[in-house]
Amino acid sequence: MTAGDPSQTSAETIKQPAEKDERDVSASGPTLEQPAAAASLAQTARTEKRNVVLIHLESTRAQSVTPCCKDIETTPFLDELAKSSLLAEHAYTVVPHTFKASVSVNCGIEPHPVQEHTEAKPNGIPLPCLASLLKHQGYVTVFFQSSTKDLDNFEDLAKNFGYEEFYALESMDTESLQQVSSFSYEDNIMLQPSEEWLREHTGKSFVAEYRTGAGLYDYQCVPNRYGSENFSEVDKLNSYLNCLRYQDFFVKNLIDQYKELGLYDNSIFVIFGDHGEGLCEHGR
Repeated sequence: MTAGDPSQTSAETIKQPAEKDERDVSASGPTLEQPAAAASLAQTARTEKRNVVLIHLESTRAQSVTPCCKDIETTPFLDELAKSSLLAEHAYTVVPHTFKASVSVNCGIEPHPVQEHTEAKPNGIPLPCLASLLKHQGYVTVFFQSSTKDLDNFEDLAKNFGYEEFYALESMDTESLQQVSSFSYEDNIMLQPSEEWLREHTGKSFVAEYRTGAGLYDYQCVPNRYGSENFSEVDKLNSYLNCLRYQDFFVKNLIDQYKELGLYDNSIFVIFGDHGEGLCEHGR
């Protein structure tokens, strides 16, 4: 789902530059040659620089969020936001894994269909990704996650995407905040470092990604600071759905932060779930 006018992106065309991007973008392992390996962005007369904000909803499946399933009120804020946004009604991950889905979103390519985190290795991505492309247009870039830095090797992956700064759980203040999975604290933990970073970079165009953690197994979101709902008689499913409800509060809090800082109107928000989640509905 995208909030904001998509016609006003930071750049309108892609060109092949005379000089190759400074990153070594050769692939790790056997892959097809990428025709976009040396791509860059070029400004046109229509270009308006706008901030790009990716909100990565961990393990969030379409059937469990309100915009896609009106019978379940897990994400009323997301549902309201969808009414004035572009909503992708039929979107599927290429590989149902957080790490691999992030490659598709950030880089526009199919990930390697293996469990190994090949894209986090040096030279593991064969072309410049969104953050890297916009960095060369003068953007500053940052990646936040409410989970530990070692989870899925995202620190190295974010670097390969082109994010210059990376903030994980270890750099954040956990006092008075709830642990919601074995790997993460409640997503509000990202709000303070986000505000500090945004204020520090006032006046600059930026790409920011926020990777939530509340949807991670083992769904320790009942109870939480926003209370809980009885969505299902199945305990594990009910816990999962309440974690998605909690994520919805975080998305609202983050959007409110951007509004308070005067950044909302000049930002494009891309909100996506990385993959679905199996909770024994099919008898396994």
